[in-house]
Amino acid sequence: LPPHLSYSLKFSASPTIIYSIYMPVVTIETWKGKSVEQKAQLMEGIKKAFVDIGVDPTGLTIIIHDIPRYNWAKSGEQVSSEE
Repeated sequence: LPPHLSYSLKFSASPTIIYSIYMPVVTIETWKGKSVEQKAQLMEGIKKAFVDIGVDPTGLTIIIHDIPRYNWAKSGEQVSSEE
């Protein structure tokens, strides 16, 4: 994945729908401000990672949540107070 992108990955699966065609689901929580091109590059990298381990990308769902820095804290401290 591109090193210049700040992101965290959270893999989730519904315990009641094990064989859904919409699995796996990758949720990315990242600071707001990434360009459409950066997001496309990130999604392509995630898709490639799944293909590389033998997962058919047909059911792969990728969701990106843009979070403003003022809604993000590290060590309990707000990252930024600017909107």
